[in-house]
Amino acid sequence: MNRIIESKADEKPQGLPKMTRISSAMDSAMWKVEIAKNDQFGRHLIVNSSVKTGEVLIVEKPYSSILLSSSFYTHCSLCLSRVPALLECSNCTCALYCSSECLKKDRKRHSYECQVTERLVMLDIGKVDFLAMRILIDCLQEGHNIKRLMESGNDNIPSRYEASDIRRSFALIGNTEKRSVADLFRRAFTATIIVEALTKFSPLFNEFPVNENYAAGFVLHFLQSLPCNAHEITDVINGETVEIGAGVFSTLSLLNHSCDPNVVRHCLGSTVILRSIKPIRPGEQVRKS
Repeated sequence: MNRIIESKADEKPQGLPKMTRISSAMDSAMWKVEIAKNDQFGRHLIVNSSVKTGEVLIVEKPYSSILLSSSFYTHCSLCLSRVPALLECSNCTCALYCSSECLKKDRKRHSYECQVTERLVMLDIGKVDFLAMRILIDCLQEGHNIKRLMESGNDNIPSRYEASDIRRSFALIGNTEKRSVADLFRRAFTATIIVEALTKFSPLFNEFPVNENYAAGFVLHFLQSLPCNAHEITDVINGETVEIGAGVFSTLSLLNHSCDPNVVRHCLGSTVILRSIKPIRPGEQVRKS
């Protein structure tokens, strides 16, 4: 029996903005945006036509996203919307939903985390660690072969840049060669703890047989790449922008940071919208803060 928990929150937002036309090269960007590459900036995004202030350049859903523990009781575990009443999972205190529809949609995936999340919260596992675990679960649920994915690396990735393709998220740089032995050891130890918890308290590896070493290696890969490539998911609460979650957005990860940004991003649920805040000339780089 699912209980309803009252929350001091507003109704969830309605409707995503529409882009004028989708890029032929990217499924989450408008037609004026394209991928460029050079020695100075690496891969980055530029515009091929004039952009006016306020135009929507990217509307991207995360490959995977998680809710921070501080938002467990105010936001939906699936769509991350803020709602006045949440339906509670009957078997744990870490998953609540805005509707019976979200609860039903997330029931299968949550079953793999239900007895794991609370234990990892007690171990002070961080948001990047939880996100890496969520990516593993989502990847296995999609039917991907983790061993083949890890061994193939960046080979055979389609030319069209699709944010929903796990290969795009997997290809994000982890800077392994720049990390110290102590840093790599800490991340490897965390990956081992996550996989051990899933082995003991989750049916995941019973339903998706996978070598635990490969599973830990997969998690370790993302524990290295996510600190530079994961993006916060925010909500406006009492007039202030508050971080409520995190997600992996492979298209947004192509943007370089700048002290003089020309775009700003905001969230509707777990979806990120990128808008221009000043005119952008053809050939100019799209820069985030």
